[in-house]
Amino acid sequence: MYHPVKQLIAAATGSVITLIILSWPPSRVVPATPSPAITDNTLQASPGNGNNQALQQTVIDLKRQLTAEQQIREALEYELQLMEDLLADIDRNTTPPEKTVTENSPRELWFNQQRLLDLGINPAAINIIKELSNRAELEKLELQNRVARTTKDREGRIEAGKLYAQIRAIDSKLRADLGEVNYDRMLYAYKQKNRVAVSDILPDSPAAAVGIQAGDLILSYAGEKILNPQSLYQKTRQGQAGEMINVEIQRGEEVLSLYLARGILGARLKPTTGKPN
Repeated sequence: MYHPVKQLIAAATGSVITLIILSWPPSRVVPATPSPAITDNTLQASPGNGNNQALQQTVIDLKRQLTAEQQIREALEYELQLMEDLLADIDRNTTPPEKTVTENSPRELWFNQQRLLDLGINPAAINIIKELSNRAELEKLELQNRVARTTKDREGRIEAGKLYAQIRAIDSKLRADLGEVNYDRMLYAYKQKNRVAVSDILPDSPAAAVGIQAGDLILSYAGEKILNPQSLYQKTRQGQAGEMINVEIQRGEEVLSLYLARGILGARLKPTTGKPN
């Protein structure tokens, strides 16, 4: 003769407790009626539910936590990009000796408009680029100063993430205001990296299959101008994987138009500087 064994399992979610009683041997199996999925609309439509407010508050708290984690991630990504740009500017391990600055020595310019004049760009256009970029640079410096003053705990990183998001928004607006051509010229005047060079190619990779070579400069991808490796990596992950897209490269003085499937390139890239069109 079997003696019934009962086991009580309590599963708690917030303040809701579900009691499940298991018996052996079972007398008969009764199919359980599935509960309706809990959604925001369900919670709002059930004012009699004593746990309604508690569950709604839990949803709000989780959304806030998710937003905070996203902001921290953006802050870390921005810091990583700054570090990568800094490392890209270091061409050798040793630091060159500092130059002695005198009254007669040439002054290093923040915005070197002579670089653009040498390319034959209209002075009026240069002044517009300089005015807009200098204004944006001051705004970013102020935000970067505020980032440096944030604490290193979780709350500080959340605040830093918000500030980095504002810095990126300033860059995006400046690029939209100047347009792709003038934004490229601005980077060149600031002596910033504005080209993406191929440093190495994996054998049998998509890049090798279409003839991309080490030393090539990638000018555009799927019709969009490429000014740094990060933007190129992002473009390879957008759109429909496998679709045929156009890639413009520069090899020496020659510009070539190639077609390959959207996705990985199999090429090692590095930022560099090149004369804008």
